Amino acid sequence: MVTDEIICLIWLLRESGCMHDFFSRSELDKISAEMYKLYQNAPLAKVLYTIEIHSGIELAIKKFLRMKKGVVKTQVGIGMNFLFPILERSQSVFIDTEEMFSNSTKRLHDVRDRLEAKGHTVTVLQDGQTPTIKVDNIIYEAIPYATYGRVPIHGVRLRPKPLF
Repeated sequence: MVTDEIICLIWLLRESGCMHDFFSRSELDKISAEMYKLYQNAPLAKVLYTIEIHSGIELAIKKFLRMKKGVVKTQVGIGMNFLFPILERSQSVFIDTEEMFSNSTKRLHDVRDRLEAKGHTVTVLQDGQTPTIKVDNIIYEAIPYATYGRVPIHGVRLRPKPLF
């Protein structure tokens, strides 16, 4: 027995374009057949499944954003995102420091204190000029970085470290 909630959930997944995120190609064929049976037998499905709120443009944009996020996780993509952080802002983290540190140990200590003050768990995996740190179970390279505008802002840019 299929409940009204399941009928609505399947419709929402279809309209949001998320069916491919949850189901394999063979499962999608089975679900399509079941949706057709529901459409024939369930009054709610007959009304709901005829309503379409998505458009091809929205699905194309969603596919592009998914592809862009996948590219940024490659070795080349990580480097490109470091140079141009606007490409994928969710993968670009800049932590400003209160002062320009000439010593990498002091800079790392300041960044670690700032992250821990915000409630993050920080573990230093490798020390040195470009330390490797683990922040909330994600491994980053902490690269000294500065942005220059009217006033230079010094800090550290966290670059995700590839696991391969």
